[in-house]
Amino acid sequence: MIRLISRLLFATLVAAGVQALSLTAPVHAQSTVPPLKRDSVIEVVYVSALKCGFCRDWELSNLSYGRGFRATPDWHEVSFTRLRKGTAGAMLSPSFFPERLRPVAEQIARDASKRALLSATPSFIVLVDGHLAVAALGGPAWDEHVYPTLHRLIEQRATAAQ
Repeated sequence: MIRLISRLLFATLVAAGVQALSLTAPVHAQSTVPPLKRDSVIEVVYVSALKCGFCRDWELSNLSYGRGFRATPDWHEVSFTRLRKGTAGAMLSPSFFPERLRPVAEQIARDASKRALLSATPSFIVLVDGHLAVAALGGPAWDEHVYPTLHRLIEQRATAAQ
């Protein structure tokens, strides 16, 4: 019952065009990424929670073997890191992130317009050589913003000069 109410609330907020939490819009558009090289590392950081129905739905659609993102050639072109917290609304501190990701987590924590990425789930962060390329909240944002940007970055890397 709670899951149904959560889904209805989410659908109502999205239908009303609520952008305060950037549920369907990127929190950060591509801007700080240096020019890609053929050996640039593209990483997807996926933040989920144990009791997050939206996370489970996204995972079933995209991470199950042979489905969604995992079934695309792009899956093999990126590094994928999953961070799973215990509670959906809990704020992640930068110390929760692996050492290599802490600078980006600290950058996000300092910026009020991006801070929701550390508490809302699911959230997606795409890095290129450790620089924030795109980040967004909510499962719909994956299809609308994150994956198209990720795919473009992979194509740019493939055609980049060394």
